[in-house]
Amino acid sequence: MHDSKISFCKKDVMSFCSASSEAEQKKCRYYKKSSYTDKCMYFVFGEYCDCLEAQINFQVAQPESQEEAIDAWICQ
Repeated sequence: MHDSKISFCKKDVMSFCSASSEAEQKKCRYYKKSSYTDKCMYFVFGEYCDCLEAQINFQVAQPESQEEAIDAWICQ
């Protein structure tokens, strides 16, 4: 993994990568170079991060917003 402390996980949408370019993706703490391209191996479908570690860490860092989202969904 990359040593940077930047995470491009978009707040409230943990699997959405907010990096604006391939160069910016390389600054993400979860960046891991694809063996086929110069893009992040976790960056799929043009906008989503498929890195389980990133998604788990985002959930741990945002427990209140995740609980609020679950509560709102249950109350519907």
